[in-house]
Amino acid sequence: MGLGLLPAIEACDTLVVVDAARFGAVPGTVRVFENEAMDAQAMGRKSSVHEVALADLLGAAALQGLLPARRVLVAVEPACTELGLEPTPAVRDALPVMALSVLSWLHAQAADPAVAP
Repeated sequence: MGLGLLPAIEACDTLVVVDAARFGAVPGTVRVFENEAMDAQAMGRKSSVHEVALADLLGAAALQGLLPARRVLVAVEPACTELGLEPTPAVRDALPVMALSVLSWLHAQAADPAVAP
């Protein structure tokens, strides 16, 4: 959806993105990038159309002064970024880990009074 997501991103105070991203690990490795680390990951070397769109969205929201205060990218290192309808086995096997990572991050945010809304 590209820049069509910008109004939704600008309207939220917490942004959770789940996607594949290259960060130099073994395929299937899951990493969590928060706030500025997420921004740096999205703005770094681009290896797929997903990363370009995310960088554009974050940049546009920041220019408007509407970048969500809490941002997280739960990413899996892909084996490849070729267009396809099914994830590679490494990414497929990482999906439960990614889901647990999202839930853990959300629970940590809810439990921390310094960041709770």
